[in-house]
Amino acid sequence: MKHSNYSFSFIIPVYNTDSMLLRRCINSIENQNLSNYEIIIVNDGSNEPCLLKYLRELSIVNNKIHVYDQKNQGSAAARNVALEVAKGDYVFFVDADDILAESLFTDVTEDDLKTDILCMDYTIDGSSGGSLGKKIDFSKKKDTIYMNVLYYPGVLEELMFGALWAKCFSRNFLEQYKIRFQPELRKTQDRAFMLDAYYYANRILYVPVQSYNYTSNATSITHRMNMNMTNYCSAVVDAIKKSCEEKKIPTAYSRFFVYSIVYEMLRLTLLNNEYKGNYFEYHKKMNEIYKKFGIEQELKSLKIIDFKTVKGRAKYIMLKYHMYGALRIYFTFK
Repeated sequence: MKHSNYSFSFIIPVYNTDSMLLRRCINSIENQNLSNYEIIIVNDGSNEPCLLKYLRELSIVNNKIHVYDQKNQGSAAARNVALEVAKGDYVFFVDADDILAESLFTDVTEDDLKTDILCMDYTIDGSSGGSLGKKIDFSKKKDTIYMNVLYYPGVLEELMFGALWAKCFSRNFLEQYKIRFQPELRKTQDRAFMLDAYYYANRILYVPVQSYNYTSNATSITHRMNMNMTNYCSAVVDAIKKSCEEKKIPTAYSRFFVYSIVYEMLRLTLLNNEYKGNYFEYHKKMNEIYKKFGIEQELKSLKIIDFKTVKGRAKYIMLKYHMYGALRIYFTFK
């Protein structure tokens, strides 16, 4: 169906993205069955010549494309800039190396759009993905969404409600509650934003419509080794704890959050194959991380039966009993 009654803003933060990937992303938006839309690209301090040349050309070839420049501050700040200038009735956040599904706006109905947050299906690297299979109104089921966002195992695992992509937001809703990204968060900023959005939303709808293809990028901050990740994750833990406290979200819902963040952080730092620290340095840094995140106390609140897979239980045991050597071997050879 056509959505002539509504306008759409597609927000794309860009930092040294391959211009061919960005072109593919933009084409996937331009090829949708839409007449009233805008594409807002925020260049977050890129210095790649081919990309900069392409960005200069974009607004010339398509007057629906608007390019803004800022000094490098991260994607959270870039998305906030775009939200301030967006004019569409609905907002989609799109990563520059991802694409929208071809049939997105054919399968989404106007009734589906009468919501604050519309959650949809996605694929990852064109194959595996997420789907719940049938339309569900989550407006009165926020508790399950909170648990999913906060990494509680076994809750709506078929779909990542904490991810920013494959979601459509009412712009009026975002403006009414001044929902914005926290620029100081350079890791897991999506979940902090989504937690705020779900909390304030009056209507949250999920539809089994294929909307988005997420592309794994081995060079992105979420995949490569980065020793700054410890500080990034510490900031996220503080922000989420504060948010849960302010929103009176039960602590039981977030009991796996710190554990999950620390595990992911270790995968990108001390347990990354690129880490070359010696035995003594590794043990010292692991102890420092345990202290920094208070992981000992967090581990005491969990039990082995909370983890349903053999791998999950093995990782929990290794972390709980300080089996640092075993952890390093596991990650080296898995």
